[in-house]
Amino acid sequence: MFATVIMESKQEKEMIWIHDNFLLLVPAYFKRKDVNSSIGFFLHSPFPSSDIYKMFPYRSEVLKSLLLCDVIGFHLFEYARNFYTSCRRVLGLNHEFKIGGFLGIECFGRNVMLRISHIGIELDDI
Repeated sequence: MFATVIMESKQEKEMIWIHDNFLLLVPAYFKRKDVNSSIGFFLHSPFPSSDIYKMFPYRSEVLKSLLLCDVIGFHLFEYARNFYTSCRRVLGLNHEFKIGGFLGIECFGRNVMLRISHIGIELDDI
């Protein structure tokens, strides 16, 4: 129901942003409702190393859901590295650097951009 309400209120060319680890499977539900939807995901918590991630029983489903996004954001490069290493070890996918310095993963015939951007508070603003 949640996905239906958002999809009905979404305007053309708008991107849906999903935040944090308890919504890791939501991109798959949005793509089922609208294959052409643009989805961004930002993970506010660390992504585990691939050694730890490989022990998770639903590892493939979670990675495949996240890879349906157009952009996946991480706070630190280490978290993004853990993600693409897990994609390589679990799904056999490789990352590549794109024009403009972007990190991307080729999956399902499309490019998924990985974005590293930390959130901080400028001391001068306080």
